[in-house]
Amino acid sequence: MVLKYRNLGIAFLTLGLVSCQETTAPPSPWQSLGLESDYFSQVVITDSALYCANGVFGAYQQKPAYTGAWRSLGLDFLEDQFISYDLGVRTILPLPQGELLAGVWNISTSDTVSIFRYDPLTGNWSPSSIGVSREIVYDLEQLESGIILSATSGGLFASDDQGHSWRFLIREQALSGTICQTASRVYAGGETIFQTPYLVNSPDGTSAWTDLGIAGKITSAEDGITGISAHEGSSPELYITTSERVFKSTNGGQSFAPILDFACGTAVFVNQGSGKLVALGDSVYVSIDDGATWVAYSLPGQCFGSGNLDTLRDNVIVPTLMHDGGLLYSFELP
Repeated sequence: MVLKYRNLGIAFLTLGLVSCQETTAPPSPWQSLGLESDYFSQVVITDSALYCANGVFGAYQQKPAYTGAWRSLGLDFLEDQFISYDLGVRTILPLPQGELLAGVWNISTSDTVSIFRYDPLTGNWSPSSIGVSREIVYDLEQLESGIILSATSGGLFASDDQGHSWRFLIREQALSGTICQTASRVYAGGETIFQTPYLVNSPDGTSAWTDLGIAGKITSAEDGITGISAHEGSSPELYITTSERVFKSTNGGQSFAPILDFACGTAVFVNQGSGKLVALGDSVYVSIDDGATWVAYSLPGQCFGSGNLDTLRDNVIVPTLMHDGGLLYSFELP
């Protein structure tokens, strides 16, 4: 069940009759973060700063997060090589001592670099993709062990030296990819070149990867997995999104049940502190009962969800949105 929430009032449905009661609108959960763009591909938050992968416009940093001024970190020198907002910087990963890794979609025939490294001392970017060349990089994730994983168009790669060099893990010709680490497993999923979903897992993220055969377990198999998250409580639960549904598994991905129908689904996120479940699509959907019921919050302006969800404070997320000359927003969970 989905309840629609807007600031104009609340509609009550009783015995087939609809009545509207005007109420004083609460403060908007949306707050502009002051960065304007047509396309935000990924936002990552640390304890000290917020980083934005901004497609063809490069990478940006806001320090401190939510309140500081934005500054460009560059990488927009690639802009003349790209022909679409989908291209450019797709993912960003903060490293210790202020270094960053940025994964790109680079279609230049003369440039084989897929991952760049940012040096905060010089303010320069340099290639950091030995072993990962001519691939589209969809996601970068650092595991608790320190190993970094890269989900690319050619499969999954790992780095044992903070992203200086990469080794091949599994082959999966993919149109998209995302990575999620839990206390006991690492999951990777996306969409294959055959436009079918794939989902694999590993106990440590580097060995014994198992294909969970997701295409035969969900009823929305027309496209790939766009988001993965997990609730690591006493009864671990795994959640995945496609463009049309959110699915839940209580047995580590052996089976899935649909818990939300929506449009333009791109991400799912579990707040480990509160247990709130959040899905991003044509609205922001919030559930406090493991997906049994949802409240839908309209997106600001003329925009729709396009990417990931991330968090810093216990109740604040920053969804990436696609729109025409719009702003980056934070959303405070109710």
